[in-house]
Amino acid sequence: MKGPLLSSESVGGSRTALPIILSAPPDVQAKLSATVCAHVQLHARRIRITFGGPDVAAFVQRDAAQMPANWIKLFMPTPAGGSVGRAYTLRNLDLEAGTFEVDFVVHKTGAASRWAQAAQVGDAVTFAGPRDGGFHLLARAPRLLLIGDATALSAIQAILSHVPSDLPVEALLVLENPTEHETLVAGPHVRVHWISSAEDAPGEPGALENAFNQLPAWLDPCQVWMAGESGTVLTARRLLSERWATKEARIHSKIYWKRGISHFRT
Repeated sequence: MKGPLLSSESVGGSRTALPIILSAPPDVQAKLSATVCAHVQLHARRIRITFGGPDVAAFVQRDAAQMPANWIKLFMPTPAGGSVGRAYTLRNLDLEAGTFEVDFVVHKTGAASRWAQAAQVGDAVTFAGPRDGGFHLLARAPRLLLIGDATALSAIQAILSHVPSDLPVEALLVLENPTEHETLVAGPHVRVHWISSAEDAPGEPGALENAFNQLPAWLDPCQVWMAGESGTVLTARRLLSERWATKEARIHSKIYWKRGISHFRT
């Protein structure tokens, strides 16, 4: 086993070895405590909950937590006395207040949806992270293409809030319900395309493909970040390959969920 690293200090003309104590990086697997501070129903299918507490106040100070599009595993209590864990993107870290927000897309069934709908100020949960998945803007990226669905809105907003204001960005947001639109804070060179997939017919080019075909040719080459439902992500990757032959090194994709599967893991 290696001994401690040593530095030296001059004492009366001689040098005395002193150990350097290196602090261990935070354990992203360790469960931390959080308390519900605010509960807002944004619309029928979206709830925003603000979490705070001593652990949260320390957590939001970490560089990794502040990386746009990073996510945590949130563990919510169940009526049976256990807990259910789900992954959620961090949103709006307030370093002064010591809080962060999480947006919940509400489904008809599911333990996490039921908890989010019933949550009240003062309710306690635990969480761990941040996990991988944060956004890094490539040093030579001349343009950026963002693709996602309702579950990726928090990540896309975080990315738009961090990229340089002069970076050209095209964002394709695929929503099944027009009421899920929300105002995104974006720079002057960002164009957001809200795409409705409600009327997509099996076997026919979908709304995402039609919107993709209308993107300006000057967008290629670009860096690409995409996330959301399995079908959306896989379709977008196919379109990138067919139209632009985008290099894999420029693409980051993450499947958040899969239609018909209540607890999808990647």
